[in-house]
Amino acid sequence: MKNSKLISLLLALILVASLTISVLADGVENGNATLTRGTFVTELFKLRGAADTEKHQKGFDDVPEDGELAQAVRWAVDTNVANGYGNGKFGPNDPVTREQMATMFYRYAQNLGKGFTGAWMFNLDYPDAAEISDYANEAMHWVVMNRIIFGTEKGLEPKAFSTNSQLSLVLERWQNSLDANETSDMQYLVLVNKLNALPDDWESKLDTVTTVNSLGDTVEVEREAYNAYLALKEDLAENDSIYLELDSARRSIAEQQEIMNSFTEKYGADYAAKTVATPGYSEHHTGLALDLYFRLDGKDIYYNEDMIKYPEIWEKVHAKLANYGFILRYPEGKEHITGYGYEPWHIRYVGNAYIAKEIMSQPGLTLEVWLEAVNDPELTIDYGKSEIYTNEELNEAMVQIKCKFASFEGCELHGLRYAGDESCSEENIKWLNSLDEGKNYIQVVEFLSDFHTSADVKGAWEFDKEYKDYQWWLARTKDGGWQLLSWGY
Repeated sequence: MKNSKLISLLLALILVASLTISVLADGVENGNATLTRGTFVTELFKLRGAADTEKHQKGFDDVPEDGELAQAVRWAVDTNVANGYGNGKFGPNDPVTREQMATMFYRYAQNLGKGFTGAWMFNLDYPDAAEISDYANEAMHWVVMNRIIFGTEKGLEPKAFSTNSQLSLVLERWQNSLDANETSDMQYLVLVNKLNALPDDWESKLDTVTTVNSLGDTVEVEREAYNAYLALKEDLAENDSIYLELDSARRSIAEQQEIMNSFTEKYGADYAAKTVATPGYSEHHTGLALDLYFRLDGKDIYYNEDMIKYPEIWEKVHAKLANYGFILRYPEGKEHITGYGYEPWHIRYVGNAYIAKEIMSQPGLTLEVWLEAVNDPELTIDYGKSEIYTNEELNEAMVQIKCKFASFEGCELHGLRYAGDESCSEENIKWLNSLDEGKNYIQVVEFLSDFHTSADVKGAWEFDKEYKDYQWWLARTKDGGWQLLSWGY
């Protein structure tokens, strides 16, 4: 991270605008000279391919009325990429600092719908991050997150002056990386879970590749995520003798609906709702979520119950995910946030290594919390004392509760505890069997939870209220796992 790199957002946006790269050939003269405001907006104006702009009724005293600079300044002001000083001056010869360059890049990005669309604050791991001016804070976060500006040996150096040579180098690097930026329009931080649907236009914009795994199954993946997966796979094979394969990745909304319809027809709507992800709310729709399996001693290990027996393999896989822009999507113990149990094989591409490392460096941090979509307050778990169940068995039941709780929008879980062995009574077993006809449940557990509602609460919950001793009931058959059957007061 601590080296001088500048990757051009400017040119990425040109590609989106379908402009040719030929305009990049001339470069900027006097490469070692400090970059000025006039030079910056002029180069941006030329590379943007902007047409001539009408004259303002009143221009700037220090900018000619005609010519390329005049046109560029008018365009920059009209688009809010750069503004004057409010005293009739634009300052075309004033130097541009790194944070000012970041700000102008970011404003340009916002014009094309490329800026942050939700929560954006995260820690910038540089010693001088606190030196960033307030006006440039959001912009600096964005350019760092998108690999436009990295730190130097001294840090981010927000107040240091930029040079013309940096811009020329950016243009040269971009010419060599057109293919890598073809998917620059992709929102790699899109959040899709039980409360957040896939964006309406996602599937029409998605660029994917297909591959065939060792089982002969065809798997579809978003293009950049697939390239990152191949790099991860090669690293693990060469250095750790771990041989990954893709079990599944993208599943269209239409395919998910077919699965839902099939389960509804065979097993009923209630069972289908419990078993199948709601069409439109599965992360696999994005093409960025990958389910892995591996080959061991020439044999494919792909059943979940078999893969979970190799924690040492997954530990090595997880240790390298962030280097290639992946995170572990469903960490253990965070089911009440993600809505899913721990899946060591389910990884998610987030677009770059910087973000991935930010998330993976904090054990248990989820994408939801990193994006500030939800809070993650401390959760107290109490297994109590049971003569019937082990803590492992109780935890299996708690995971079912926590996964359901994740769909309680605007609610924060604070406590979850076992209610005691007395809940496993003949009366309660009979009651829960009546809720699920055809089953033969033989054991019952009851849990109590405490949670708080926020300003974003939905449904029947009251605003800003602490709910205590909220009940959850589960049952299981002789050979089956826990089924969540009832919850509430």
